[in-house]
Amino acid sequence: MIKIIIFTILILSINFLFNKYKLLPNYSGNNHQKFTNEINIPLSGGIYLFFIFIFLFNQKTDFIFFCFLILTVGILSDKNFIISPKLRFFLQFVIVTGFVIFLDLLITNIRIIFLDQLLSFQIISIIFSIFCILIIVNGANFIDGLNGLLLGYFLIVLFILFKLNFIYEIIEDKDDIIFLLLSVLLLLFFNYLNLFFLGDGGSYLIGLFLSYLLINIYDLNSDKISPFFIALLLWYPAFENLFSIIRKSNKRISPIEADKKHFHHLIFILFQKSFDIKKKYLNTFSSIMINFCNLIIFLIASLHPENSIFQIKLIGASVILYLIVYVLLRKKLRLIFKKK
Repeated sequence: MIKIIIFTILILSINFLFNKYKLLPNYSGNNHQKFTNEINIPLSGGIYLFFIFIFLFNQKTDFIFFCFLILTVGILSDKNFIISPKLRFFLQFVIVTGFVIFLDLLITNIRIIFLDQLLSFQIISIIFSIFCILIIVNGANFIDGLNGLLLGYFLIVLFILFKLNFIYEIIEDKDDIIFLLLSVLLLLFFNYLNLFFLGDGGSYLIGLFLSYLLINIYDLNSDKISPFFIALLLWYPAFENLFSIIRKSNKRISPIEADKKHFHHLIFILFQKSFDIKKKYLNTFSSIMINFCNLIIFLIASLHPENSIFQIKLIGASVILYLIVYVLLRKKLRLIFKKK
């Protein structure tokens, strides 16, 4: 409880300074940045997350070091010091490669025989692990387009792990997960109040941490949970990333260029055209709607976390539902814009 009080004071103090001196402002005139908000709000969420990780993992200096590196790349991107998407991706690749090798964060078992045989070769396991983490890091950034969407998703994953811990004891230190849950809940509350946004720094950091957390949990509990349960917990940012790459490539657009045609953007635009409500409320409502659907999926998945077939079916159903709703949203919005 004392840590939470200290953390709250820290957030409010830093946020006051960021507002006073206009540090890391969100609104710099970029159309993508001002999609749901047109006022200056600090992109300081990643800094608060970094303090959480220092509180929890101060003994793991290698982990903190790579968190600092990915946060720095994100902040430099937020400040428009790194404008090139290709340079950002290259820096992510270098950091994630070091992260995988130095922390020995390897995916070696996914319960598919021929793939597991390939993953038994260390170099292939390293490449596969880097690929998966990069998908999650960039996927987290892709879904961070509505207020509370990524933080809310992060909170839901932590809640599901906390729930499973009562049955399977998959986490060694219960106090750590409780502090993490309460801290992220506090950040989500302040995020909804528009005190800060995550920015690239925050989204990269969440993607990196989720990868680290879930790979380690699976390594320690592979007899209790399926790798496809872990995949399900990450399905939304991962599929958003992969689908965006396919969607943009078909239109000969660079897959790493930002646009406003992600699933959450379409949800927001539909609500905006359908209801006469302020942007900031629609922003929050849209993210809550998406996260509520993910919460239902995760709760169902947590009933049988050890059952791979069950998890694969849920992943497939989630992807199909996403695609159906996405197509319907595009058609609905075309009709709305034609009428106007």
